Amino acid sequence: MKNILFLLCLITMLVACQKEVSDLQSEYFVRFYGDPLDDIAGDIGLTPDGGYVFAGTTTRPAPRNDKDIILITTDKFGFQNSETVYFGGLGNETCKGLLVLDDGYVLTGSVNSGGVDSLILVKFATNGTLIWSLVTDTDLSWDRTGQGNDIALINNQIVITGYTLSDGPQKPMFCTFTLDGKKFDWDSPPSNPGGYYTSIFERDKQIFGFGTSLQNTANSDMFIIGKGNISDQYPFVLSGNETSSRIIPADGGGFFIVGTTDPVGSGFSQIIIKRLKSDFSEDLSFNTNPIGSDADFQGVDIKEMEDGSIVVLGDKTRSNDTDIVLYFLNPDGTTKSSKVYGKTGNQTASAMELTPDGGIIILGSNRQEKTNSMITLIKTDKEGNIWE
Repeated sequence: MKNILFLLCLITMLVACQKEVSDLQSEYFVRFYGDPLDDIAGDIGLTPDGGYVFAGTTTRPAPRNDKDIILITTDKFGFQNSETVYFGGLGNETCKGLLVLDDGYVLTGSVNSGGVDSLILVKFATNGTLIWSLVTDTDLSWDRTGQGNDIALINNQIVITGYTLSDGPQKPMFCTFTLDGKKFDWDSPPSNPGGYYTSIFERDKQIFGFGTSLQNTANSDMFIIGKGNISDQYPFVLSGNETSSRIIPADGGGFFIVGTTDPVGSGFSQIIIKRLKSDFSEDLSFNTNPIGSDADFQGVDIKEMEDGSIVVLGDKTRSNDTDIVLYFLNPDGTTKSSKVYGKTGNQTASAMELTPDGGIIILGSNRQEKTNSMITLIKTDKEGNIWE
């Protein structure tokens, strides 16, 4: 009898332990999504029910052989809630930015038809039903080509940053839409001869864009420019080629920016992070040593965690092999730890979000040798750990 009771207790303990491990394995995961042809990640957001929504670009099979925008929603464990949503048929559509609203999702990017890129804006309901779509040069008679790179809700308007090509060289651009997509306005700095925005933000109810300037024929530089006010220009000129990625507000005031620097003569690119004061001047108390050596590093995204530490998302490429990297920084900018994701093939990062449970969700693309690219989700704990 005692042996039977002991065995029952042992079985109960094993089941309990197995359930705990299974729950952890479910909450921290690596999952893949895609069709038979190439799928490339775009942007990601959190859904109100604790799951994830992400968008990207897929290549459609013959006889079309063109590109469409795709939208996928999952639960918190990364399992799809419904079938993949497709939008296309106008040419080659690509998705760069995603905005989560109470009543659905708004995507931006571009559509290439006849060799010309036009900005595109698409809104879906939370169940994936198409609500409306706009192509600026046809639906709004906007005689400019371009692409949307980032999207945000500011002052109860949808604001998109990107670039336009209609006045000769590539120029950074803002586009502003009402929530129903019917009214439209745009702005491009007239004195800046070249460049593009990669990120959008607000300061004191004014809209700003963080981008890359191409006006220096020798090197590219990062900059901040205010919408509608050409005097609000803040360049960050370093010694090499710098390209922008993301800007976010910092707790306690100011901002964090992340991008990529390619110092002259170094041979490798590095991730660059800066903390800015509220007037966009550099906070010199923050460590600004670039991240990366002996490989090409690219800065992609940045977030500030509840404890004041900073997590930076990027790529690391060496010998044609690319991995996704996370760097965890102390509040003063010094490196605390790092993680690398990717054992075989090429993994590239697109975006990340902090999750309600204190973890991190990473969106990227994965291309194994001799196979097509798939979209990948990587869910980690607050220190970047996953179950494998």
